[in-house]
Amino acid sequence: MEPFIHQVLTYAQQSKEMAMNEQDKLAKRIQEFRTQEEISNLRMASNVNTSTSGDGIHVVGLQSYKKIEALMQSTANGQVEIIKQGYLFKRSENLRGEWKRRYFVLDSHGTLYYYGNKGNKQSQGVASQQTAEPTGVFSRFRFLNQKASSQGDDSLSCRTINLRTSTIKMDAEENDLRFCFRVITPMKAYTLQAE
Repeated sequence: MEPFIHQVLTYAQQSKEMAMNEQDKLAKRIQEFRTQEEISNLRMASNVNTSTSGDGIHVVGLQSYKKIEALMQSTANGQVEIIKQGYLFKRSENLRGEWKRRYFVLDSHGTLYYYGNKGNKQSQGVASQQTAEPTGVFSRFRFLNQKASSQGDDSLSCRTINLRTSTIKMDAEENDLRFCFRVITPMKAYTLQAE
């Protein structure tokens, strides 16, 4: 009986080793396939700029990688570059949770600036900042915002959010809100939605 048990254990051990070897071979083949697919995608994308597929996933071409690399180099040299800018809806913290349209600018130092009305209550943890000259990060916003220019620049305030100390989460709690995300800082959470 003992030799039979020993023979079964030996067979099981050999089967396990063979399965592990085959699994390693398969993992290597999968990795080779992924590498080849990545190389072919990079070759195809060398002529393609950033585009958006139907489900909202961004496909980035080789030109975009070069732009990102140049942006990282300028940031390393101490220059501040604007990465993205435009309007987002910001949910207010009051009980009604109103959505207000604000102009946001993301720079290469990981700071998110946004404009709000000075009359609004300024919340804790958000630094107020005024731009000294008319040409600056928000000059395009001031030009485009007719209401602000009719009231004067004094009616606008620039607030900052430091993204280096923040967490960004997709807002999965509310399924009815498309393009919604939260920026959670140590002091406050911002709920934002793209148009």
